[in-house]
Amino acid sequence: MGIFKRRAPAEPVGPVERPQVRQYRYLLGTADLDALVGVHREALASLDVLIRAHILRTSQDRTLNGRELTVDDIAGLAELLCTAEVQAPGIIAGALTEAALERLAHRVTTHPDAEPLLEGYGGWDGADPEPRLPTRAHTAPVVRQATSSMIVVAPQTASIGAPRSLASP
Repeated sequence: MGIFKRRAPAEPVGPVERPQVRQYRYLLGTADLDALVGVHREALASLDVLIRAHILRTSQDRTLNGRELTVDDIAGLAELLCTAEVQAPGIIAGALTEAALERLAHRVTTHPDAEPLLEGYGGWDGADPEPRLPTRAHTAPVVRQATSSMIVVAPQTASIGAPRSLASP
């Protein structure tokens, strides 16, 4: 027997989810659509235009809606992103680059209006929520709605870019 002992190979460790990304997933799965859209409008408006463009392009690629939206149509992008995530959890957030997801999650979860929405977060098990129909807290008429309330998910037969990668395009 030699002086060197073999160690058992370490089990591969999966990616570690950042706390704000986990909180963001909680918000997407539990908050009503009006509250989500509200905090996303302000969060998206405060993001760099290149990050917002990536979020828009990913949202358009992953759904069959929003083709008429531009990077400056923040209200429409917020509505598209939130409605899609409520109906199909992870459909957009799971396809964003890690940097874009972290920036968006940070802006949304640190928004003052998000604080009451995070009240049940401590007891959450981290499981993805079941898809749900978007519900609104009130029934006020929408003056201009860029997307319908139902999102059609695009079939995913091929990879769309390199999600969650910081590698250059």
